[in-house]
Amino acid sequence: MRLAIIVGVGTYNILTDLPACINDSNAVEKIIRMTKKYNEIAIVNNTTNARDIMLKITEVVEKYNDKDVSELFFYFSGHGEYTNNEFYYLCSDFNPDRRNSTTLKNSELDELFKTLAPKLMIKVVDACQSGVSYIKEYAQLEKYLIKKQEGFKDLYFMFSSQADQSSYADNKMSFFTKSFINSILNCEDNIIRYRDITNYIADDFQGIDDQVPIFVNQASLLEKFGEIPKADRDDYIKLIKNDKEVPKELTLVERVKLKTSQYCTDEDLVSIYSSIESFLKNYTYNESLDELFDIEITTQKYDDLNGHEEIIQYIEKKNNIKYRAKVEDKSLASTINGSTFDTFYIKIKRKFESLRDYNITLFPVFSDKNVLLFHLTCPILIENDKWTSLGHTDWYYYDMPVKPLERLENKISEIIENYGKVILDYENKEHQDIDINEQEEYHKKIIEHDDDIPF
Repeated sequence: MRLAIIVGVGTYNILTDLPACINDSNAVEKIIRMTKKYNEIAIVNNTTNARDIMLKITEVVEKYNDKDVSELFFYFSGHGEYTNNEFYYLCSDFNPDRRNSTTLKNSELDELFKTLAPKLMIKVVDACQSGVSYIKEYAQLEKYLIKKQEGFKDLYFMFSSQADQSSYADNKMSFFTKSFINSILNCEDNIIRYRDITNYIADDFQGIDDQVPIFVNQASLLEKFGEIPKADRDDYIKLIKNDKEVPKELTLVERVKLKTSQYCTDEDLVSIYSSIESFLKNYTYNESLDELFDIEITTQKYDDLNGHEEIIQYIEKKNNIKYRAKVEDKSLASTINGSTFDTFYIKIKRKFESLRDYNITLFPVFSDKNVLLFHLTCPILIENDKWTSLGHTDWYYYDMPVKPLERLENKISEIIENYGKVILDYENKEHQDIDINEQEEYHKKIIEHDDDIPF
């Protein structure tokens, strides 16, 4: 028995929607069907909450649990997150506060797939990072995947990017999936082997530093993806062109121009920094947050030495990309053309005494075309207009292209909304012990006592 499970998550409740992921899953399903070798192909890309996806996967596994499964192909396109030594497939209902019930854990899926004891396991994951990446987990995804191969006989794992990177897409198709599809369409032989696919994708992404795919192979390299006659592949190309799912192949000149357009001059970066500051100052905050807190945007140098060490060490590990940051007068700052640019602080000051004060820190570090957007939040103490951090929390980051500015602003908005939710959830828990009836009784007694006072 040969089984294929294809998942595409394109809509999210709190994360950025990924419309290309629906096209990804549909395109992969079509190419899988062309092999004519699978006994069942299950696709999930309409109802994509975690429970719905897991129910479908479990249904397939239970159906074939007592069968001889020679091959199991699993494909996922959507947001992904690697944190705390676990990879999570983020579903439409993803909520960071309910991570285990709103995601698919890679380790759990592996255990489920192992019950089928497939002779060959293929996993293709095109996961656009949600960005909640922990700064200390640099380059750990590949080690994790190699460890997770234990328990499978033969396998091919293909992940679209490293743990600290995003996987990119246009509005039609994710680039990694497009390369996967093209590796099949452009194969010179009718028989396509998995080694042909991984070699083609590796060549496609050679020299692209900000998206480096991961391949884990534990097989003879002779395993076949399928046999698809060239005539059938030509028909597929016509079909996807009509569906407008896959953009046309770019010429070398077009690729050079496209890549060049992603680079920023010093003047561009200065303008982008100013645009971020303006965006923050004009941002419309959550209504409840606005009612409970006064919100102020300030810029100043980041002077937490512990934070310096974490960020500088991380940037040094990315030595293939020239990021612009330096420590100056014991403070950390971005540098552009010799000028320094301060860290953004969103000070969230309480309007009521029972609340706490908070701060959200945003520290963008630019290269010629990428930005590392470090961020954290923590409670603070404000006295005489001076504020002190009440403890150091972990840095998180987004690693993404600087352009277009709108995408960067959307990511900043996502950070603010997520932290705002965390703050409100915390304060909600802190104020749950308030008993309205007791308050009313207390006021009633005071009033009765006051009535007895002769004036």
